[in-house]
Amino acid sequence: MRKVQRKNSAYFLVPPGEPEITQQPSSAIREMDFITIKCESRAGNPPPTFKWLYQNKSEVPKDFHHERTISEVDEHGNAVERSISILQ
Repeated sequence: MRKVQRKNSAYFLVPPGEPEITQQPSSAIREMDFITIKCESRAGNPPPTFKWLYQNKSEVPKDFHHERTISEVDEHGNAVERSISILQ
């Protein structure tokens, strides 16, 4: 007789933190200027996705920004993940 072993797993949904603009132009810009704007959020599970909108509420094409999640260690030795979207 053969024993069957089963593995159970759990998947936890964790909401991301509030998004925060962490890099933006510090002076006035003109049409056709090349700029970088960076938005960060404490990562959730699954990591958040970002949507950038023009002033008229239409969506900025996905080719204009990229996203990544980075892992760091805080001052208490805890693992911390942040999701970042950079618009260029």
